[in-house]
Amino acid sequence: MTMRSIFGSKKTTHLLVLVGAVALSHSAVTAKCEQNQISGGAQPTYSLAQRCAAEAIGTGTIVLGGCGSVCAMKYAGGGVPGWGPAFAFGSSVVLGIFLTGHVSGAHLNPAVTFSESVRGNFNRKEVVPYVSAQCGGATAASAANLLLFRPGITSTMMK
Repeated sequence: MTMRSIFGSKKTTHLLVLVGAVALSHSAVTAKCEQNQISGGAQPTYSLAQRCAAEAIGTGTIVLGGCGSVCAMKYAGGGVPGWGPAFAFGSSVVLGIFLTGHVSGAHLNPAVTFSESVRGNFNRKEVVPYVSAQCGGATAASAANLLLFRPGITSTMMK
């Protein structure tokens, strides 16, 4: 199986369209925030559900990009150099923060959420919803990676 056969698939195309849509919606929100700052308006406030959705998207971005690069290297026969997955993880973290930081604070990790709560910088009543959203986003991204790389994964497991 080649990288071309994996990344030329319809599933990947749909995934890339989804990521593009999220990036465009982020641009729209950022533009609105900048407009409010310039005009002296208040920053938008987000509901708990919106912040949890942002956490799920951000955490999913990290898992999809970082773990997906490892899957591409191992299961799709990609010629990714040794530093490739590290670069992909780092880029995924930056993208996750860029997409969600203005909405949820971009914890993107249950350990960060717990530590901020213990330090008193985060409402303890919101820990369970945030952690649930983070785990949900990571699980969904893991499932997407499994769907994208299933042929390579199953052929490796059969050996």
